[in-house]
Amino acid sequence: FSCYRFVYLSQEVHSDITPSQHLIMEFGGMLTTIVLSDQAVKRSRDKVLQEVKSTTLKGERSALATMLNLMCDVVVGLNSSLQIEEGAEKFAALMTLGGSSKLVKGKLLQ
Repeated sequence: FSCYRFVYLSQEVHSDITPSQHLIMEFGGMLTTIVLSDQAVKRSRDKVLQEVKSTTLKGERSALATMLNLMCDVVVGLNSSLQIEEGAEKFAALMTLGGSSKLVKGKLLQ
């Protein structure tokens, strides 16, 4: 249909584009559309896989934290500087055992 239309239009309007050039341009446009669509699908698939992995890891971390809380007297969370971020109150209670309950949150473990 597009070739027929091109030929029909080229008879009315004198165009510098030949039918073969028109076909090449259409083929190039279709090929570009296919490549861009394929890339979009791959990006979407990668994003979904990343979200699934993230959710799985969060579930595993939660299960591990639950197991540790069941088996251990105190579980603390440390940051990259080895400072206590979570569980400071329980850790302070364990370390002082009824004495003065000074805060241990932010203390550096050495």
